[in-house]
Amino acid sequence: MLPPRLREKLRDSFTQCDVERMCVLCHMPLQAYRDDVPCLHWLLLSGRRGFSATDLRRVFDQFDVRMAVDYLRTVAMADRSARSSFERCDAGYVIRWRRRQWVFAREAGTQSHCCLLTISGRGEYATELRIVSTCTDFDVEPPDDAAPGT
Repeated sequence: MLPPRLREKLRDSFTQCDVERMCVLCHMPLQAYRDDVPCLHWLLLSGRRGFSATDLRRVFDQFDVRMAVDYLRTVAMADRSARSSFERCDAGYVIRWRRRQWVFAREAGTQSHCCLLTISGRGEYATELRIVSTCTDFDVEPPDDAAPGT
């Protein structure tokens, strides 16, 4: 999970204009990336970088599922638009932000801990990725300022 101060910085960064936003993890503009620094903000990018299974694997080599869920939930809840939401379901989590949706679901019927990440944008299926996860990756606590039911 994100440390509380980092979560607060992330939330504050989403009150700025889109062009000025910087990632609190890698300190790059949110619309940019560096191949040598995989970062969770790549999940927010439109185009190839945000949906490429190869690039997403590199992100999940650096960050676990729990941190990704916490990061995306914080972004979605900071935006507060009608299109942003965080839902917890039996199988995992559904996070919606703008025209993007991430579904983190426990993979049923497997002995190992696997998570199936499905990312879609503009209402169309985009990519699926299996991620090795731990048994605690789905134990994401709601932040202190979370709305009831999130």
